[in-house]
Amino acid sequence: MTIAEKKESNLKKYILGAFGILISIGAIYLLFQKIDVEKSVELLKTVPTYYYFLLIPIYLSGFFVRAFRWKLMLKSENVSFRNCLDSIVIGFAGNNIIPARGGELLRMFFFSKKTNVNKLTAISSIGVEKILDGVALISILVITLLLQPSLMEIDWLQKLTYTVSLFVVLLLVALIILRIYSDWIINFITEKKLPLHKLLAGIIEKIADALKFLKWDKSTAFILILSIVIWLIEGAMFPLGIQAFGVTESTWLIGFFMLAIVNFGLVVPSSPGYVGVFQAMTVVALLLFSIPEETALSIGILIHLCQFIPITIWGILVFLIRGMK
Repeated sequence: MTIAEKKESNLKKYILGAFGILISIGAIYLLFQKIDVEKSVELLKTVPTYYYFLLIPIYLSGFFVRAFRWKLMLKSENVSFRNCLDSIVIGFAGNNIIPARGGELLRMFFFSKKTNVNKLTAISSIGVEKILDGVALISILVITLLLQPSLMEIDWLQKLTYTVSLFVVLLLVALIILRIYSDWIINFITEKKLPLHKLLAGIIEKIADALKFLKWDKSTAFILILSIVIWLIEGAMFPLGIQAFGVTESTWLIGFFMLAIVNFGLVVPSSPGYVGVFQAMTVVALLLFSIPEETALSIGILIHLCQFIPITIWGILVFLIRGMK
């Protein structure tokens, strides 16, 4: 990459980061305009302390399953569970600090340094991981909609479900095609001597390395099951967080619906840690179940705090202990 290309790439990152911060500021502004934030803070103070000690371990336990899944995906004897776990934790912590989801790049660099796995293979596997997460979240969203059919009468929710489902299915099809025909594609590029054919063939080869786990076997099925388990674990935070504010009816249905809506909303660029956007999407989701705006905001703040603070501290400690300039 030339100096000019690096400058252009950095400029795009700065623009994306600034755009995300503006979106978060806009979300926070709307929340302050439409909701009695002081009342939400007062409600938050009434939450029993044991809820924090319940929600935080639930959230952090999901990272061990994420690390196990990633290790299975990479199919390499040189990759240890610890390196997978540390890299994921650092990545999530980085996303809470660095704009434009820079934590994913930090995760890639850290993992590549500790394991000597090619950077492109590492970042490709992270991308595949996100697609699997998308499949799991869509499955959860569809199930909640089937259990609450009246929600599908909401126009924007119907469009969101169809659009996201189509997008993830297309990505999955592309991955499967690349997995099956990667050798043919590489040979075709090499034989035709297309522009930059050596570089292009090398890139496809590294991406294909990240897709080796995709087979019609028990191992792939197990990885897909783990993807569901990861979100069931994290999703358990949401109904418990709702119950912390005295809501007792249909909390598990509402909680998992909220999980899906919030995470699809976080795809939109935002500030580090998704501040503002996380809370706004919480309010949007819970209003559909007639939960008051102030209570909904308090629920969003509670769950976000139990995610943001512990994983950030854990990531910083790993970064300092394991050592990386």
